Amino acid sequence: MIELEQKSKPLTLNRNNAHKSTGIKPSRSKKLYKPTPVKKHKKLTKAELLARNEKQQRQDNIEKAQVWLCKTFPKVFNKTRLVPLEIGIHKKIAAVHKDQGGSDALGFGWQPLKRALRKWTSRPAYIRLLTEESLFRRSEVGGIAGEVTEEQAAIAKKAVNKLRAKRKKTNNKK
Repeated sequence: MIELEQKSKPLTLNRNNAHKSTGIKPSRSKKLYKPTPVKKHKKLTKAELLARNEKQQRQDNIEKAQVWLCKTFPKVFNKTRLVPLEIGIHKKIAAVHKDQGGSDALGFGWQPLKRALRKWTSRPAYIRLLTEESLFRRSEVGGIAGEVTEEQAAIAKKAVNKLRAKRKKTNNKK
């Protein structure tokens, strides 16, 4: 019998025909895969750790104040149904806060409560609400305490336009 020699093609690493022998097509990019370097976290100093903890504590206190506002005054601090607040409502809320024991009993003082009120009234949805004239403002118990005047609505409209311009500016940067 005669033996036939079978010649096989040698494997090559040539980009153009490597897929013919392996069946895997090469990627189009000529760059080799380089793993991204692992970022080493900088060790924080004691002062930086304390500052970070204080900031987190302030945020926690503001959140506690927001929850307290929603539980104590559900008719005016309702996330699903916004209403314009009475002008000067912060004084009445501060009195209720003090009557309930203040920072000792509730776990947060006047500053976080003031920041929570500011956060509530700075929301774009709340500001848009104020653009409508002749809406009734509500007291802390939900009663009518005045109306949104034309002047207040005009101020709110300027604030809404400012927010829109700011949003457009940030969207254009992307």
